Amino acid sequence: MPMRLPVPFAAALLLAVPPAVRADAVAAQKAPAPVPIRFSARATSASVAVALRPGERSREYGIYAHAGQVMSVALTSRGAPGAFSVACPRCRGGGAFRAFSQAGRWSGPLPATGGYVVRVAATEAGERMTLAVVIAPARPAASPAAAPAAHPASRATSTQAARQPAPKPSPARAASTTLPPTPSTLSPAAQRAGAAGAAAAAARVPQPFRAMLARVRHESGVPLLLPGAIPAEVDRPLYATGHGNARGYRITLAHVPDCEAHACSAGYLDAERGRRVSGRQRVRVAGSPLAFFTPTGCGASCSAPRIDWMKDGVAYGVELSLPGNDAHHRAVLTRLAESAIRAGAR
Repeated sequence: MPMRLPVPFAAALLLAVPPAVRADAVAAQKAPAPVPIRFSARATSASVAVALRPGERSREYGIYAHAGQVMSVALTSRGAPGAFSVACPRCRGGGAFRAFSQAGRWSGPLPATGGYVVRVAATEAGERMTLAVVIAPARPAASPAAAPAAHPASRATSTQAARQPAPKPSPARAASTTLPPTPSTLSPAAQRAGAAGAAAAAARVPQPFRAMLARVRHESGVPLLLPGAIPAEVDRPLYATGHGNARGYRITLAHVPDCEAHACSAGYLDAERGRRVSGRQRVRVAGSPLAFFTPTGCGASCSAPRIDWMKDGVAYGVELSLPGNDAHHRAVLTRLAESAIRAGAR
């Protein structure tokens, strides 16, 4: 027969448990798991509708991200801006990370890799809200190469050479080391021709890509392919930002500068050496041995139509929001890919 403890004795045992432990245990039983925010394939942004139930003071949403990536969060509603917080309670080295916003927007680099939690607070009116999250890829950090240590004999030789007076160059040697003419020594006609050529080359690049062209071309380890023109179906302004690394590059397109939400995102262009191309439909792209088209898809969020193609061992892709149906999207993106191949490396 089981032994029953007297009520006063059982209450004494409960009070003997520290209050913090009791509170944590109750919270662990009542607090639901964060609602996962799912990103579609190759997407960098996702949005969810937030509708808190009566009496629900907050709700948590979970996103997995890597250290160095930049997270942008926007919480919008018809009324006043929503309030939220961002934390990484289980991240190694990121436990002290906390970010708060009462203006409906926040953006910043992430200190650690792990599951981040966005806690959305209820509004006074209990209205519906939209939570949009953008995870930008981590930018590659340039690491200076360490210079090899000089051998003691080479250091001694270099020291002796430094003490000896430099020999006077002979006329033949001086002629062989003459530098090519600089722009200041060119004739006015040659300077005008060079400037005209540079202006013509820049004019061939569509306007949205001109500001970031030099940077991405310098950082990227693969040829930079850009379309010859922006499709006429895109009737809103485009702004491009991008970065590259040894394996490829990524260029983000948006309809407003410094876009931090899914609503203003227009798509992106990317390239990666060694990646396999895939998609829903095989298509023919002039100048490419293999290409695929992927129509618009919607899951937790909607992704724009996309085309992927191979060129000289590099996988290129363009995802762009367009009006119309899938057949129209396929035709527009096919022409866009072919114009990028015809234009060649920028």
